Amino acid sequence: MLENGIPHKYFKEVLEIDKTSKTGLRWKKRENATGNFNTLFAGKEAGFVQIFGSNKYHIVKVGYKGRAVNFPAHRIVMILSNKKIDGKIVKHKDGDGLNNSLSNLEVCTQSEFLSGRKIQNNNHSGFKNVVKVSENKFVAQFSMNGKKHYVGYFDTGKKANSAVLAKRKQLSIA
Repeated sequence: MLENGIPHKYFKEVLEIDKTSKTGLRWKKRENATGNFNTLFAGKEAGFVQIFGSNKYHIVKVGYKGRAVNFPAHRIVMILSNKKIDGKIVKHKDGDGLNNSLSNLEVCTQSEFLSGRKIQNNNHSGFKNVVKVSENKFVAQFSMNGKKHYVGYFDTGKKANSAVLAKRKQLSIA
């Protein structure tokens, strides 16, 4: 298994889960380390905080075969825990991008991740999957697993939302 071109096995060779670390990760001592890696890093907390918009995440820079790649620490925690994450998203259950404890992380699809999001602040209908197109016209639609589901036009946001919920239930994806 690879994560951005780096084998999962390599992450297990150089990092370990550490519940006392802010990032959840600590650098391991490397037997065949080149240069002064062990002196500088072995036994120390791995990673740094990076801000993406209004979200903060722990990032770990991992060097492999002459290149360095930044990885979200929560993905590495899941790799080290032998969780299958290929092509999936690792979500923080409590919404805190700095909480990388294993009990706070779960693997989900893009659709599952987006369905759990809060209503965006630029949403004028007041409902997820409902778009206000004019004063008394609302469109109900949603996407699931790459397929768009059009539900219809409604004269209130509440009716459009009810229709979305009914359609999702009908499709057994509520």
